[in-house]
Amino acid sequence: MEEAAEIRKDLCEECMDALFFGRQGDMYKSKFQLRGVLSVMIGVVLLLSGCGDAGVENGVITGTVFSNRAGGATTKTPEPNVSVIAVFESEPQVIRTAVSNANGQYRIPNLRIGKWALGYSKDGFETIQATEKTATSSEASTAIGGTDIKVYVETASTIAAPDVTLRNRPPEGDGTVILNLVDERTGEPVNGATVSVGNSTTSNGSNGQYVLVVPIINPSGDAAPQSAALNVSAEGYSGPADGVASLAVLAGQSIEHTVRMVPLLGQIEGQITLSKFSNLYDITQFRVTVEGLSTANQANQAPNANGFFQVEVPVRTSTNNRSYTLRISGRGVFDQVVNNILAPIAGSVRVDVPPMTPQTVTIVGEIRNPSGNRAVITQLGLEGGVTGGIPNCNAFTNGVRGTVGSFSIDGVPVDTQNDLTVSTVVYGCDETTGQQQGTATAETAFKALNNGTGVFTVPTLQAGGGN
Repeated sequence: MEEAAEIRKDLCEECMDALFFGRQGDMYKSKFQLRGVLSVMIGVVLLLSGCGDAGVENGVITGTVFSNRAGGATTKTPEPNVSVIAVFESEPQVIRTAVSNANGQYRIPNLRIGKWALGYSKDGFETIQATEKTATSSEASTAIGGTDIKVYVETASTIAAPDVTLRNRPPEGDGTVILNLVDERTGEPVNGATVSVGNSTTSNGSNGQYVLVVPIINPSGDAAPQSAALNVSAEGYSGPADGVASLAVLAGQSIEHTVRMVPLLGQIEGQITLSKFSNLYDITQFRVTVEGLSTANQANQAPNANGFFQVEVPVRTSTNNRSYTLRISGRGVFDQVVNNILAPIAGSVRVDVPPMTPQTVTIVGEIRNPSGNRAVITQLGLEGGVTGGIPNCNAFTNGVRGTVGSFSIDGVPVDTQNDLTVSTVVYGCDETTGQQQGTATAETAFKALNNGTGVFTVPTLQAGGGN
């Protein structure tokens, strides 16, 4: 249709040239020529009435713009005051604009026939550019953030463009990040660190807290801003424990985040000994702990059979002159505490541990027909006095011939690895005649316990074994 209009226009121009610029140069030489000119002029006037658009009428594009203000790709709200631009993709380039109404609808009239690219923009939303790239039908109808919206306008037609949903655009400005750095093992604040979030860096921390103001720039493209990269470095630390590489920072808002730092480690070494009775205890069951370190980070700290141990601790740095308190504990012994152990800068430090002292009690018990005056624990070389040790078969106790005595032995260790045995000498009586019948050794096995009274009672000693 446009080509036909152009042909008519060219013909009109040729007619005008022939009329006004003929080769003869003088159109008024004769009446015949005048009548011919008038005839030609009438024909030209009639022909000129067909020049111009030659019956071609322009088209209209309509459409609706939505937004995802309510959240989610499936939730659409009509968006008013959206600037819509239509760009003609042929030459000469033509641009038309419109603004969506309260219902998100727009109308762009007076469009030439051909392909038009549509673009959409509004503050607070990602811009959809009007580009000359050819789009597929799926791209043209993308629900959120669609690009390359193309519409072909036909003569005297109203074309409905695909619905477009604008995506909220993250705001720009400054966001505030508050980082709290703590030692993963000790829980203490980490000072002297250098912290970077995005393009902001600070080493000015107090009590392990670092505050950064981070510029948030929304890229001009469709993608939302990337998370701000997080980098933390500190003397004596290998880095963050949780591997956080970035933080989502929002303009105009503050976020607070705790980063657990992994300390570089050294060792504290030493040997455990006992002041006495060392053969009665299994040192491998003792436990070595460093006060101030979490229990979870102190697994497998037991000494070997010779009492040697090695525990890991965070190293000392120029900003943290660490020192530790070592505690050694075990069943049946008093805890041994070593204070003010200066942490190693690297490697290990050796500490002298005073001998462990076993807990002890006084054992007591009854003796049936005691003959001697001593009770003995042979494994320990301990002994104690016996009362009521005069034999008398004419006496009766609970209907049985003989006497009942008692004993006590001080300083007996508790919670020993194996049972102990206490023994003494007893006499015998003939129940029929009442005659005394020589002597024998009475003994009983026991394992003393610390019940809080300092006294532990063992079974009765009598000939033939305990009760």
